[in-house]
Amino acid sequence: MMGMGGRAGGSGHRGADAAALVMVPLMFGLIMVVGVAFGLLIKPLMLRAGLLQDFSKAFDFGWAMRFLKYTWLECVLASLFLWVASMALALVGLMALCIGIYFISGPIYFAMAHLDRQLYLLFLERGGDALTLSPKLRDGPPQLPTLELPGE
Repeated sequence: MMGMGGRAGGSGHRGADAAALVMVPLMFGLIMVVGVAFGLLIKPLMLRAGLLQDFSKAFDFGWAMRFLKYTWLECVLASLFLWVASMALALVGLMALCIGIYFISGPIYFAMAHLDRQLYLLFLERGGDALTLSPKLRDGPPQLPTLELPGE
C-alpha cells in the first residue's frame, strides 16, 4: 500500500495508479470474503470428520448445508472471536522473545475445539441430525490400564 502511495505521487501514469489504488483494496476485500466463505463451508466438514473419526464420511454435503443453515451466524461470530483472540494472544506470545507463541498455539486449538463442540450442540438443539459418534470419543477420562501380576 505504501509503495502504491509513493508511485501515485511521482509517476506520470495517473490512470494506472488510480486503478491500482482502487483495485488493491477491492482484491483484499474479495480475498477476505472468499476466505470467510471457505472457512464456513469447511467447518461442518471438519466437525463431521472429527466426530465420526472417518474422513470418507465427512463429505455429506447435505448435512453440512443443514449445519450451516442452523448455525451460520454463530459460526461467523465464533470464527471472528477466535481470530481476534488468537491474533491478540499471538502478539503477546511474540513479545515474549518470540517463543511465547509456541505456548499460545495449544490453548488456541483447545478453544477452537471447544467452540466447535458448542456449535454442534447448538445445531442439535435447533433440530439438527445427530451423528453416531465414534466409540473412540468419550466425555470422561480414559480408562486406566490394569496391571495383572502373575500368580494372582
